[in-house]
Amino acid sequence: MDSKYIHSGILRAILYADIFQYPLTAHEVCRFFIGNTPVSKVVVQKEIKNIPSLAFSDGYYALKEKKHNIRKRIDSEKISTQKYVIAKKICFLLSHIPTILLIGISGGLAMNNVQQDDDIDLFVITKNNMLWTTRLVTLLILRIMGVQRRKKSLHVSNKICLNMMVTVSGMAIPNKKRNLFTAHEVAQMKPLFIRGDIYKRFLLANRWIYTFLPNVIPAEAGIQKYIHIDSHLSPKGTSFFEAAHGNDKVNMFEFVAKKLQLWYMRSHVTTEVVSDTILAFHPKDYTETVLKKYNERVKRYKKI
Repeated sequence: MDSKYIHSGILRAILYADIFQYPLTAHEVCRFFIGNTPVSKVVVQKEIKNIPSLAFSDGYYALKEKKHNIRKRIDSEKISTQKYVIAKKICFLLSHIPTILLIGISGGLAMNNVQQDDDIDLFVITKNNMLWTTRLVTLLILRIMGVQRRKKSLHVSNKICLNMMVTVSGMAIPNKKRNLFTAHEVAQMKPLFIRGDIYKRFLLANRWIYTFLPNVIPAEAGIQKYIHIDSHLSPKGTSFFEAAHGNDKVNMFEFVAKKLQLWYMRSHVTTEVVSDTILAFHPKDYTETVLKKYNERVKRYKKI
C-alpha cells in the first residue's frame, strides 16, 4: 500500500484530534485513521514513527508544536475516571425504565477528554412510539435527583445533559448529517447500558461511518464494564409501559408527554432536532466549526 496514503490517514487522524487538544495513542491513531481503505494496525504502528511532524511522549502522539497537550490529556483522564463513576450510577438508575434500550456516554467524556467543570452527555435509545414519554420520565428522575443540566445554569459540573434520544426506527443518522464529525460521534459513543442486541443494531444502522473511518473499532470492543440489565428486571414497570403503548400505537401518555414538552420547548430550546423518532438538543451545534478547523489544518500540512 502507498506509504503516502498511510501517512496522510495517520496525520489526518491526529489533525482531527488536535482540534480537541487530544493526543492519540498508536491504537487510537489506527482506530481513527481517516481514509477510504483500511490499514492494518501493524502498518500504522510502523509508519507513524516515520512522520517527522509528530512528537511522541508517555505513549501519545501529537503534533510537534502541540506536544504540551499530552500532559493535558493525562490530567483529563484522571478527571474522566471520576465522572465515569457518577455516570454509571445514573445509568444504573435510569436503566430500570423499561422503555430505555441503551444508555451511552457521548461528548468529551466518551473520549476521556473533559475538565472538572464539564457536564456529562448521555445518548439514549428507546422503544418505538415511547420517545416523549421516556424523555419525560427520565427528566423527572434527573430533576428529582438534582443532577439535570438546566439550560441557563452557570454551574454544570457533573450535571447530566440528555442531549440526544432516538427510537429504534430512528437510529440511523440521516443522510444530510453524515460527515466526519458525526462518524466520530457515533464511533466514540460508549454504551453503559445495553438491553438485548440493540447496540449491534445501532452500529449496523450506521455502518456508513466506515466511509470516513475505515479502521474504526466500535466502542463496544473496548467496553467490558457496561451495565447490562435484561428486560425482566422490572416486570411490573414493563407491564405498565407496554400496556400503555400496546401494538406500538401512539397512546395517550405519549400524546400528552409530547404536547407538554413541545409547549415547554417553545421558549427554552435553541438548537434542536425534534420528531417522533429523534430528539437532539444542543446549546450549540459544533459540526460546522469542527469540520472547518479540520479542513484548515489539512491545508496547512501540504504533505497530505
